[in-house]
Amino acid sequence: MARRAKGSGTLYRRNGWYYAQLKVGGEVMRRALDTRDKREASKRLDILAKGFDLRDEERLAALAVRLKPKSARRTFEEAWEVYQKAPENVAQPDQARRNNETMWRGFLRFLHGHDKPRSRCNCEAAYPSAYLLDDITENVASDFVGWLKTNRSPETANKYVRVLKRVWALNRVDENPWNGFRKLKVDAVQRRALSRDEVDFLISKAEGEMRTLFTLGAYTGMRLGDCQRFRWEMVCRDRLMVRTSKTKRLAAIPIHPVLAAALGPAKAKGYLMPELAAWPEWKISEAVQKHFADCGFEKPVKREGYKRSMGEIGFHSLRSTFITRLGEAGVPLAVVREMVGHVSEEMSQRYFRANDDMAARAIAALT
Repeated sequence: MARRAKGSGTLYRRNGWYYAQLKVGGEVMRRALDTRDKREASKRLDILAKGFDLRDEERLAALAVRLKPKSARRTFEEAWEVYQKAPENVAQPDQARRNNETMWRGFLRFLHGHDKPRSRCNCEAAYPSAYLLDDITENVASDFVGWLKTNRSPETANKYVRVLKRVWALNRVDENPWNGFRKLKVDAVQRRALSRDEVDFLISKAEGEMRTLFTLGAYTGMRLGDCQRFRWEMVCRDRLMVRTSKTKRLAAIPIHPVLAAALGPAKAKGYLMPELAAWPEWKISEAVQKHFADCGFEKPVKREGYKRSMGEIGFHSLRSTFITRLGEAGVPLAVVREMVGHVSEEMSQRYFRANDDMAARAIAALT
């Protein structure tokens, strides 16, 4: 084997594996060669040392590229696979995994462009040549966060940055371009609880499966997606056994007489509302908002950064109403938490809001 030029680097071995040692600008730089074969290690060291015939500045730049962690040169597909296989992500609920994947795809659409009809991520390609983690600099990250500020709510923008920061961290990239961003201030829209008369009016004006949908939401407090995909197998004698899609917690909800009448004779299996179960998310959301508008409730207002129009009234108001009624009846928060599938009692407390009936009784109690 030919003798190596002085200063072009040396080989050394630890636990059978070969490593390269290069001295550049008075500093010693080391790199794992990922091989146990000396001949192969020597070839790889030659590749690393090629920059020694350049000027000092060029040599340092060339070596910096060669000695950069391999993780920075991973493609987006490889990086996302690493993220999904991380132990803390494998055990995630299905809905959380889908949400994270949606945000990851939204980031890629910002880079490469997307013009699919009805897509909420329509945009021109901002960085069409970016396909490696190393391609995403702080400037690119800053451009994406700026795009989020005008196209997504502050809460959603924070979720995007949190997911992207985790992708780079789990791929062990030394310079994470997302570390410098602080959380945006969130001004969340609060869904107010409805009065009993408002709930009865909503249900009475609905027809067919929509009436069943609103009844199910009002007397179980389930989220819209869980109501839409409710199955007969979840009916267990005098209660419903529902595993929430968001937290994967099993909720046992006694069947209210009004709900029992709406359900009718029990079936062996299948969707309670087969027609609505086949609808996409956007379609059923639009149908629900239209029903609220037809019933004379205040119309949602389009707010900057939010994908949909937002207001104080929506299907989630039924969940807030259900929890508020339980609170009025003196049901302990621990029981409320189990019935609605919340992770903590603090989350249930956030939903307990005073409505007009409670406020009137409070004033009457002062006289």
